Amino acid sequence: MQERALDHESRLSRIEALLEALNKRLDDAILTQLRDHGKRIRELEDHISTMAETCARERGQQAGSRATLVFIMTVISSLGGCIGAAVGRLF
Repeated sequence: MQERALDHESRLSRIEALLEALNKRLDDAILTQLRDHGKRIRELEDHISTMAETCARERGQQAGSRATLVFIMTVISSLGGCIGAAVGRLF
C-alpha cells in the first residue's frame, strides 16, 4: 500500500513539473506575441502619422495655391478698375 502511494506521489510530482514547464512555455509564447503585436501597432501608428502629415501638407499646398490665385485675381480686378477709372476720366 505504501509503495503504491509512493508511485502516485512520484507520478503527481512529474505531472506538476510538466504543468509548471507548460505554464512557463505558455507565458513565454504570450509575451512574445504581445511584443510582436506591440511592434506591429507601433509601425502602423508611424505609417498612419506619416500619411496624415503628407495629407495635411498636400491640403496646405492646395489651400496656399487657392489663396495665391484669389490674391492674383484681386490684383487683376483692382488694376482693371484703376484702368477703367483712368480711361473714364480721359474720355
